[in-house]
Amino acid sequence: MFCPSCGAPQIRVTAPVTADESYAPTPPPPFPAGVSFTGSERTIDWKAFARIALPLAFLAGTVCGLFLPLGLALIPGGVVLGIARYRRDYAPRITPSQGGWLGAFTGLLSFVFFLIFAGIRVYLKRDEARVALLSALQEQAARNPDPNAHQVVSMLATPAGLVVMFLIISVIFLAVFVALATVSGVFTAAISGNRNRG
Repeated sequence: MFCPSCGAPQIRVTAPVTADESYAPTPPPPFPAGVSFTGSERTIDWKAFARIALPLAFLAGTVCGLFLPLGLALIPGGVVLGIARYRRDYAPRITPSQGGWLGAFTGLLSFVFFLIFAGIRVYLKRDEARVALLSALQEQAARNPDPNAHQVVSMLATPAGLVVMFLIISVIFLAVFVALATVSGVFTAAISGNRNRG
């Protein structure tokens, strides 16, 4: 460029850019309409889910008390139905972690109903159950030549031993119910989430 008055060439000088002026963060894009970030998508409405899971857990738990294999097959079905209904009515998006918690809750409820029902049956037939349990223990001890096995059988034959055995069996069943229902919940939430994305 040249000076318009005298025609002499002019030098254009640019001011140095400071660090504050060189970094200008771009603002984030606006949120789509209808999207809320109140945290309700991340929490579980336990009261609502309990109303859904209670009848399903009651069915699975009582059937387990009558016929264990069929009842154990009903637990995953109850978890799938419970999560599907909860998604439809309360939370369309459920993470696999939330599905696991919902499944574990359903499994725990099923175990409580199973324990109540099985406890009533054992109490009503306590003499038959005790004889059957002792005969099974004695049969196992007879097959085992170890003298400690006979000591264990005689210890379990006492009332305190039967209570300990009942508690051990209950803990094993609790672990089976909760583990089966938790895995079912995780898979149900993962599969339904993939179907939503597809």
